[in-house]
Amino acid sequence: MKLVKKQTKTTDIYTIFTYRYIFDENNDIVDLASDIRDLHQFPERLLGSYSAEWQKYNKRAASKLNIDLSEERVKVLVDGLTRFKQIELSEFLVFIEKAIVIDKSPNIKVIKTDLKSYTESLLEL
Repeated sequence: MKLVKKQTKTTDIYTIFTYRYIFDENNDIVDLASDIRDLHQFPERLLGSYSAEWQKYNKRAASKLNIDLSEERVKVLVDGLTRFKQIELSEFLVFIEKAIVIDKSPNIKVIKTDLKSYTESLLEL
């Protein structure tokens, strides 16, 4: 008998982030709120490194909890959040939406600030 594990692949960035937000732990090494707020300066991170990191994090968390990562499931989990958490999630999703618009727009070019240049130089080390 072969066991088939049902694991829905989620590729929608809003769903990926929502799961990441739900699975976030208080003493996690990553400050998720800070990462989201930084998107106004580094919008390219959203669909680059953040998306991949969040997918891995979500997969591990879902495995521990033995749940599937489906869009239907995330709706149930969001309904279980406190009102404060739902409002915070909505605010973070607005940051994500703005970062996507900036990153995808052909008319907007990300200006290289001193902070961005310094950060990029550190990443090259």
